[in-house]
Amino acid sequence: MRALDAWSALPLAAAMAAVALIGLRVRAVAFRAALDGPRYARALAAHLEAGRIDLARALAAQLRPAWAAELTVDVLDGPTDRAERALALEEALARLELAAQTGLLAIRSLGRIALPLSLAIAIVELGHGFAPAAERVQAVSHAFTCGLFAVSVGVAVSLACQIGYGLIAREAKQRLHEVRRASDVLRAHA
Repeated sequence: MRALDAWSALPLAAAMAAVALIGLRVRAVAFRAALDGPRYARALAAHLEAGRIDLARALAAQLRPAWAAELTVDVLDGPTDRAERALALEEALARLELAAQTGLLAIRSLGRIALPLSLAIAIVELGHGFAPAAERVQAVSHAFTCGLFAVSVGVAVSLACQIGYGLIAREAKQRLHEVRRASDVLRAHA
């Protein structure tokens, strides 16, 4: 009987990659980038309307690494000229929009390829089971077991990636909404 070979280990590698990708993106989008957007925008607007730029900068610095706070710090620490500050705001906004999309394509692609890959592995494993062998029944049983294992891991990875993609994309959209709200306040008072 064969041990776990490279064909059988491939779905496990895909599962570990999915867990790592989804975990990193959830950490970045749901925990590091999050803040109470409306409350932050009101506090930021109040500080900027009163001309207390140092307090606005201190508020943003305390809430880092939230994306809206990062945007505020980048703009307030940037150039003092109004046109240059508007350009810095647009650059920071574009950078954060790109950060929101980071990893999502990889998660979606892994989810889409996991099931076909596992089906191909199951076919290869079943082919090994029907090769000439002294212990025919044992070889066929092992081939079916490895094939079923590969397909079940592939289905699990595919479902996890699709669900993870949906949840992370929704959270990223919310974080971008918070960033745009802060950018509107900065644009109005810059």
